[in-house]
Amino acid sequence: MKKHLILVLALLLTHIHTQAQSTTFYEVETFGLYGSPWARVKKNGKYGFINERGKITVEPIYDQIDPFGINGTTWAMVMKNKKYGFIDRSGREVVEPIYDKIHPFGINGTTWAKVVKNEKIGFINQKGEIKVEPIYDEIDPFGINGTTWAMVMKNKKYGFIDRSGREVVEPIYDKIHPFGINGTTWAKVVKNGKHGFIDDSGNPIEFSSNKDEN
Repeated sequence: MKKHLILVLALLLTHIHTQAQSTTFYEVETFGLYGSPWARVKKNGKYGFINERGKITVEPIYDQIDPFGINGTTWAMVMKNKKYGFIDRSGREVVEPIYDKIHPFGINGTTWAKVVKNEKIGFINQKGEIKVEPIYDEIDPFGINGTTWAMVMKNKKYGFIDRSGREVVEPIYDKIHPFGINGTTWAKVVKNGKHGFIDDSGNPIEFSSNKDEN
């Protein structure tokens, strides 16, 4: 029971002995606080985890480790050199910390997580795989704008990606209205001052020089 009542030891040396070596940590937190039976430890300003036998399960190499089981996933978000990634419950790094920001999984009309890298936006899935390369300036949630797709913006031009991450409408339009609001299932689009439509497969219909439309 005493193992589960260990208090945070700030600035005190705590010695954890393993079979092969003695490791010194400057801080050992209570076991079980981070959505895992492990205890978070700190060494040289970096965080990791040990299990109840004192064995290191996550090397103390991270600047920050969130609890497991938040952010819409069973993983724990980590930060290293001001970049974010994830470790799983075995301690394995499943998403390399290369992103400037990672949004929670499942909040953009998809099970994926929106990621930001070098001020560009994309998506990763729940396996940590890149589903949409971070190349867009904006990505709307899936399932709005009268379609299951997500509107994207790149270089101030608009298009769409589908739920597989494929670009179904190249971002070449100055504006795209929602599908289904102009007496048709199509979406009204504006390109270089000309107005036209795209159908629900993303194909352009035709353009006119009607200057009265916005």
